[in-house]
Formats: sequence, C-alpha cells, structure tokens
Amino acid sequence: MSGALVLTIDFADGSVSAGLIDTGTGLAHRLSVGAGEQGPDARPRPDLIVPAATSAAAVASARLGGVVTGPDTLVLTHPADWTPGRVGGLRDAATAAGFAPGRVTVQPTGRA
Repeated sequence: MSGALVLTIDFADGSVSAGLIDTGTGLAHRLSVGAGEQGPDARPRPDLIVPAATSAAAVASARLGGVVTGPDTLVLTHPADWTPGRVGGLRDAATAAGFAPGRVTVQPTGRA
C-alpha cells in the first residue's frame, strides 16, 4: 500500500455495498457485506455493517498490498431523504467501530 486506504460504504433503504481503495496505487477491492446484517424492517444496520466492512477491509488490504491494516478513512453515503436520526446512526456506528470524527465523512447521495 502506498497511499491512504479509504473504505466507502453506500447505504440504501434496502441494500448496502462497500469497497476499499488505495489512493496511492488506485487499487480497489469490492467488499462483501452480509445481507444478514439487517434489522427486522429489512433496513441495513450500520451498527453491524460498519464493523463487518472494517474487518473485511483489513483482509482486503492484505490481498492488495500484502499487509493487514485497517482503513485510514471512512466514507458513508446514504439516501438524501434519510432522517437526522438515521444519519446519526451512521456516525454512531463509525465511532463504535473506532473511527475518530476527523476520519469519517457522512454524505447524502443524489438519490432520494
């Protein structure tokens, strides 16, 4: 790895996807995040998904660069129509997974 590792998790109302990018080499790896990490209302659960994706990112870093290391920064995206409470849940999940506020970006996507 020659640059920062950026973990991006894209939340939608019924799905979630994640990927890891080494900003120095441009190498990217799509991460598998389990569909079982949803609540009874079929909404993705950030409190389960963020730590699972963080662990998957550490494994992917070993595949991409030969060294197991966690992501340097975290980007969480969500639909623009999410309530402040749901967006706050993303921030809480990032904090619980060990990301300092300065290492996390939470932003809406263009889709509502």
